[in-house]
Amino acid sequence: MKLIVENKHLCIKVTDTGTGIAAKHLPNIFNRYYKTFDIDNNLGSGIGMALTKELVLLMQGRIEVQSVVNQGSQFYIWLPITTKAKERELNYTLPFVNTNIARLEDKNETKKINIPEAKNNRSLLIVEDNVDIRIYLKQLLQDSYHIYTASNGKEAITIAQNKNIDIIISDIVMPKMDGFELCKQIKQNAKTSHIPFVIVSARTMIDAKIKAYKLGADAYLYKPFNEQELLLIIKNLLLKQQQQISYFSNLLQLKTAHTQNIGINKLDIDFIKAIQEYALHKNQNLSIDELAKKLATSRTQLHRKIKALTGKSTTNYINYVRVEKAKNILITTTLQISEIAYEVGFDSPTYFSKTFKKLESVSPKVFREKH
Repeated sequence: MKLIVENKHLCIKVTDTGTGIAAKHLPNIFNRYYKTFDIDNNLGSGIGMALTKELVLLMQGRIEVQSVVNQGSQFYIWLPITTKAKERELNYTLPFVNTNIARLEDKNETKKINIPEAKNNRSLLIVEDNVDIRIYLKQLLQDSYHIYTASNGKEAITIAQNKNIDIIISDIVMPKMDGFELCKQIKQNAKTSHIPFVIVSARTMIDAKIKAYKLGADAYLYKPFNEQELLLIIKNLLLKQQQQISYFSNLLQLKTAHTQNIGINKLDIDFIKAIQEYALHKNQNLSIDELAKKLATSRTQLHRKIKALTGKSTTNYINYVRVEKAKNILITTTLQISEIAYEVGFDSPTYFSKTFKKLESVSPKVFREKH
């Protein structure tokens, strides 16, 4: 490094003898998130050069670069020398954070935030031990989603099991429980296995990414990340959820599909099959509490899981399953309406007819005549 004074400017010259930068990259290296591979395929973060340029511009200077591949690079920073610097009020800002948002440093910030109604009523859980990044992510997403936050995996597990979470966005390196273990526990627990899991991490090694996908992660994003990429990942995962709901809502499809190829967690498939089998047991005096006990969960968690997978409440989904079965029996047998009601698990032909008409807009008798 050399310092040169010339024409009332201080020039800082930094020279290296590295691999150099290809000419095609030079116009873009000061753009945020622009990444280049050197000869050894070392990936930069895409933020260091951009930050340097911003600092130089703040001091009314300029930065230039010259580089030759296999010979090295030279960076020139020109700063004006003046005794007339303007007195300015110190304006400290946090990286990636809107200064209008108060800093929330309390460990129990999630419990203290009064979360307003979100535009689309979807809920995201952000798991990040860095306060600044946690607030930044919340700021980025809070206009569209309910936001819950946690500073480590243990806190996240509690929230995921007790709140209606649609997507989890998690760092890897955290105290108490890291992102890998969190992902593993979320995906291997029937209460939470349906929740899409996105990892946002500074770990750029391919081994970390492969490990995450093996544990069931749905997406892996490097820090610093592009905001639009994260927003699109969330949008696509929510769309996939809707497709999953459509899939689980089709009784016959579930019974006949090759489930190993549909990209849905086997725990979720087994869960829905158990609900359907229990609902269609013709000698079953169904109780929601008994069903929850049979599946080793609480009534609230049972409802939350069924709602997440099917878009329906527990009672509505059970009735839907029964009516779907009844439709098949109506058009393939000559059984009486009352017999069919008991066959599919209803304990009252009147309630069966009422439920059938509510879902199909016609009575069982009219449905049979039409088909």
